[in-house]
Amino acid sequence: MYYSQFIDEEITNPFTVSINNSFKQVTSFDPKTGLITFHFHKPGLGDFIKNRYDLINLWEHEGFQHGKDHVKLWNTKKRIYTFAADGNNFEVNAVSHQIKTSSWSKTSNDFKEYISFWYSDKVPATVYHRYFKDIIKK
Repeated sequence: MYYSQFIDEEITNPFTVSINNSFKQVTSFDPKTGLITFHFHKPGLGDFIKNRYDLINLWEHEGFQHGKDHVKLWNTKKRIYTFAADGNNFEVNAVSHQIKTSSWSKTSNDFKEYISFWYSDKVPATVYHRYFKDIIKK
């Protein structure tokens, strides 16, 4: 949770962290309490997360944007997230947000390659080429 203080905007809902070995759902929301939980995938440390900016940027994606989208979904449609209905929109929003934050330029190439591998189809080609230029050169 320490790195959450370094993101560009404040997370307005209460939030917590759960460290686990599962990679099911990374961010969840409890509409009864308003609590956003970031389920941190422990094997990611040392794998695609190499430096503190990788963690800060992961907070931008998961804690801030997904958290914001979970709350908005509940407030506007009175339902919780399902991958089938919401997965694509949530990822488009999260990747579009995280690559435009101040921490993005300081993330490691391993982190950018990971994000690129999983989410390159979530942003327009012109945006992809602008924000992933470090790894496109390889």
